[in-house]
Amino acid sequence: MAEENEKLKDDELTDIDREAELFCCEVTLRDDDTRISHYTEGLKLYPNSGYILRSRGIAYQSKKEYDLAIEDFTKASTINQKAWSLSLRGDAYLEKGEYDLAIADFTEQAKLEPDSGNGISNRGKAYLRKGEYDLAILDFTQAMKLDGPSAVYHLYYRGDTYMEKEDWDSAIADYTETLRIVGSPKYFIRRSIAYSKKGEYDKAIEDCNKAISCYNYVADAFNTRGLTHEKKGEYDKAIVDFNVALAIEPDNEEYQKNLERIKGNSNA
Repeated sequence: MAEENEKLKDDELTDIDREAELFCCEVTLRDDDTRISHYTEGLKLYPNSGYILRSRGIAYQSKKEYDLAIEDFTKASTINQKAWSLSLRGDAYLEKGEYDLAIADFTEQAKLEPDSGNGISNRGKAYLRKGEYDLAILDFTQAMKLDGPSAVYHLYYRGDTYMEKEDWDSAIADYTETLRIVGSPKYFIRRSIAYSKKGEYDKAIEDCNKAISCYNYVADAFNTRGLTHEKKGEYDKAIVDFNVALAIEPDNEEYQKNLERIKGNSNA
């Protein structure tokens, strides 16, 4: 979720954070432990840097050390960039399954950024994870009004929420509009699943084909197409697709189970 937050404006950074940002850049592409060690040393040099605290928190979250991440984001929120810090902390709460705390942080983020849909959309994702689908849809719809149609991720997540409600037609409509803006393989795959749920298997396969034509190594597209072939009773085609998916991601347990199941059904 962090990648969906707006970029910091230069005039919102303190002089300390400008120096700290340069310090952090030295380890941007390193592993999490190296980054955490570097950021910890950085805090000795820049103890009041919200930037380094947020950077270290992100590294902790990458390691699934959510409590340490939350601690850093909380400290950062008292220094500067409170909305960004709350967004990151809310995301950490979300990953911990503490949905109400996440919702509280995203609600505060939305208040601090009244002209942006980010906080509202983030809260919508928390409602989605919590199973409160109608509230999630309201939030994604409001975020779209604030950010306009170019913010495709609000529309995409609303489609996902309709999927959870088993409202296939509304999900398809949202994915279709998303694809009108951005022709991403991910969006074709999601619409394919919705078509398959409706029993419109040919349309589902067509969307998987489109996803594969965008990028040949989309394992999920081959797996999704395989599942649709299986529903149609086209076991040989399904086996081929599951094998290709596994060739791309050989350690994927879901794809392995799908292949084992289809081989059992085809031999029955």
